[in-house]
Amino acid sequence: MENVPVARLLLFGLFSVLMVERMMDWELSLVTGLSVKNLYIYSILGVLFLGTLLRGRILLSTAPHVVTTAFYLLLGYAALSWYFAPELNLWNLPYDRVEGFIALKRLMDQFMLFLLFLILVRGRDQAMSLSRKLLALIAISNVITLIDVYDIIDLGIIHEREDGRISGTMGESNQFGAFLVLFLPGIVAMPFLSRGLVRVLWFLGALASIAALLLTVSRGALSAVVVGALCAAVFLYRYIPHGQLTRGALVGAAASVIAVAAVMVQYGELLYSRLFEKTLNEGINTASSGRSDIWLDALSTMAEHPTSFLVGTGWNMYHNMQELGLYVYNTHNTYLGYFYDLGLIGLTLFLVLVASVLLAARRGIASMARQERTLLIMFVIGFISLLWAVFFVDLFKPWLLIWAYSGLMMRIAVGTAEAPEIETEAAAQRGPATSGALASQGR
Repeated sequence: MENVPVARLLLFGLFSVLMVERMMDWELSLVTGLSVKNLYIYSILGVLFLGTLLRGRILLSTAPHVVTTAFYLLLGYAALSWYFAPELNLWNLPYDRVEGFIALKRLMDQFMLFLLFLILVRGRDQAMSLSRKLLALIAISNVITLIDVYDIIDLGIIHEREDGRISGTMGESNQFGAFLVLFLPGIVAMPFLSRGLVRVLWFLGALASIAALLLTVSRGALSAVVVGALCAAVFLYRYIPHGQLTRGALVGAAASVIAVAAVMVQYGELLYSRLFEKTLNEGINTASSGRSDIWLDALSTMAEHPTSFLVGTGWNMYHNMQELGLYVYNTHNTYLGYFYDLGLIGLTLFLVLVASVLLAARRGIASMARQERTLLIMFVIGFISLLWAVFFVDLFKPWLLIWAYSGLMMRIAVGTAEAPEIETEAAAQRGPATSGALASQGR
């Protein structure tokens, strides 16, 4: 895996397989709990582990250490919660251990994807190059979405819900909206980083991506774009050139106006109905699409046994209770999902994890030259937007892609931090004699 182009090709292929799997709604399962995707991941991990043994290095302890440690702790607590689920299950309900383990394995897969994209790309420039390709892949998928939705060519890939909203590449409107807000800032920034015909193509991709987000009519995702931009501007105030920020805001606003105008031609009534009539003129339960009742019901159940607020009800217990017919809908809130299953301890570990990603990204931005910061700044905007969007959706389909991209961004963030380590290792390989010669030259 020292051959970086091969590693990047494998990672791009893996990301593409995951995108196509979700877009085409392919299961690609071999047996229960094992899919083509898992086999791909485990094969790459096996080669990586073999290379680690041969080099005598422990790459899994790679920087940023706070992020990887937070992931380990969350995984460990989830595993403990799964093991002790019968004891945490204070209602003495049947608990499906196999389904619980499969859910735990999904969380483990997310961590493995994060590690793969963090470890296999061995430099900042290579990480930036791969990130551009991944953003291009998502922009192209959004172009395909519009082609299918507007029946320019009837591909039969992207579907509309009964209420007229599009499902997008994730197969569900809210899932797709939350997924897209992470990548949208990076896609919108790419025309600024390109020239000539490539710039024009990126601008078209940005327009298609904005239009695709609008067609989800996901109020959580649309509000996340605004909240993410404002919060990131405060979080990164010292590191964003004000002139660049103003130009970016103006170009983003202009692109949004063009996209809105194009979408309103066919979907104007749907946008107005959901974004204005339903939000402003209905009660809180209708305005929240029933979420307030779902949240209150879950919290009321936990309140029957107050200890569950601290330690949770058991890993995957909410889904388990859904399967038993005790709940009709999922939590429609990622944070509530962690809180219900893992309690305040598990929710805190998840919050520490996402906070450590943002802090590592900011440290990386601070260490980079101004002209190199754009992609990482856009990632912070998108990641904060994502954290807002998942308050309104129980996210599950896009997590593998999200953590893969996050691992790549962490490679960009810690790129310069590894330079001294690499130099130290090189000096060690030169040996004492060489070091002594260098010392004598210095004298």
